[in-house]
Amino acid sequence: MLGYQPIIVALAWTVSFCYALLPHATANATRQLHLERGIDYIEMELYDQALAKLQKVIQHHSSYGPAHFYLGAAYRYKDMLNAAAASYQRVLNLETEKQMRAVAHLCLGIIYQTQGQLVLAEEHGRTAVAQLPEVAETSARLGDIYLQGGKLDQALAAYQQALQLNPEPAEPYHGLGRIALMQNQAETAVQYFQSAIDRDAFIPSYHYNLATAYRHLRNLKSAKQQMEHFQRVKAYLDTVQKQRRASGDKPNDMDLYLELATAHSKVGNFTAAIRVYQIAVGRQPSLAEGYRGLGEVYIRQRDWKNGIMAYTKLTEIHPQDAPAWERLGRIYINAKKFEAAVNAWKNAIVASSNSANAHNNLARLYAGLEQNLEPAVRLAQKAVALQASAKHFDTLAYVYYKNRQYYPALTAIQQALEIEPNNQQYQKQLAAIQSNILVGKE
Repeated sequence: MLGYQPIIVALAWTVSFCYALLPHATANATRQLHLERGIDYIEMELYDQALAKLQKVIQHHSSYGPAHFYLGAAYRYKDMLNAAAASYQRVLNLETEKQMRAVAHLCLGIIYQTQGQLVLAEEHGRTAVAQLPEVAETSARLGDIYLQGGKLDQALAAYQQALQLNPEPAEPYHGLGRIALMQNQAETAVQYFQSAIDRDAFIPSYHYNLATAYRHLRNLKSAKQQMEHFQRVKAYLDTVQKQRRASGDKPNDMDLYLELATAHSKVGNFTAAIRVYQIAVGRQPSLAEGYRGLGEVYIRQRDWKNGIMAYTKLTEIHPQDAPAWERLGRIYINAKKFEAAVNAWKNAIVASSNSANAHNNLARLYAGLEQNLEPAVRLAQKAVALQASAKHFDTLAYVYYKNRQYYPALTAIQQALEIEPNNQQYQKQLAAIQSNILVGKE
């Protein structure tokens, strides 16, 4: 697939441009419906379906620029470069919005660069920069074109301009690293390549080129590590591509989407994982595992707000899913929304009266909040009865302690320590209980 990762400027450009255009192009509701559906298919990486929808628009509205623009995008993602170029050229010959024309130039520059037609690539790249001078992507891509043509000074200036506009994207750093390496400035190259990896660790060439720079510095240990990263990332992307193709062949098989999202999540590519999970639940709003997976990704990012939204949706779909209620309660705790956590764990108990964790968690929360202490004791006792684990005995001891029932607390914490004798937290709990017993005796 061509262009930067994720797909051409993260698809954010093309989709946002379309939505910006929609208020000006609502005369034909059917046309708009097919166009929006085609864009949705592109976002879902279902390019054959996107082509079918967009071609249907063009069949009836041959001079409608946005349809040709997105048709070009779909062709690009299928690596049908000549067809993509023809679509983008058609955009330039029609009355279309300035931004859409500028991105069409950018995409033509990318295509011609890939095909080795650097004169045409430069022409369209410079036009894109002239029409969108405030957008870093255009300068960065023009830098790539210059670099491929051996025009190092122009490439250097283009990359530096991109970074002035936006220092966050990885691509300009990688380009500057390549220039430094070509000029035998290996230490500088290492810094630039590392900056690129810090911003996007899922591009194999970044790791490969960093390994090359380390070899120039005779730092063989670091070179070996980066080559290992290169191999892992490449294998990951190969897996992703296979799963994408499988999803394209079976667009209604949600398990394939879940597998793809899981592959992203395993390597820490959370942005991609979230995107695929959102596609999955968008296509099948009742997909419980989609919301569960989405919630777990948000949790790993400590994004409690969105984690709550994902698990709340899951519990709405499956109110009898006790583990989902339990997980939602834990997210509320992290978000410091304690009353909401109380309600979540109550619902977990309603969903499954045999949930030891739900009883345990609610008991501990009551004790921590110093409210409902008598019900907390009963809940903790039920948790131990359901599962006599160390952590449940610890909670029982804690609840007794908060109730000033020190001797039952002592018995409970000793049972926890019998199971986990080296647990320092339990030992501290034991010391606190013993201290209060001594005070009482005095």
